[in-house]
Amino acid sequence: WLTVRLDTDISSVAIELRDISDSVDSSEGYAEHDLEIEIALYVETGGATQDDTRDKMQDIATALKNVRDAQNAIIDIDFTGSEIEFDRERKLIGAALLRFVVRYNTDEFVV
Repeated sequence: WLTVRLDTDISSVAIELRDISDSVDSSEGYAEHDLEIEIALYVETGGATQDDTRDKMQDIATALKNVRDAQNAIIDIDFTGSEIEFDRERKLIGAALLRFVVRYNTDEFVV
């Protein structure tokens, strides 16, 4: 899942958003669809502590909750899992991947 090598010079936190579903699945007839997304979080070169990375992961989850609360079309956003890449010797984390399913109302997009 890493599209940026961990030895790449990253001067600040980088986030990459990907639609992994390739298509949307109908969950409740044609009124709702599920969109699967992955958010890759790359931390500063040299890595971050577990607490730092957890805080950044929580910031992403909070931002998605705020998007959900602000958009009428989004019914729910569910966290479905995560993966972490880390340097065992130095006990530093270099990247984290978060997976979410966004359920949205298609009626909002009918023209």
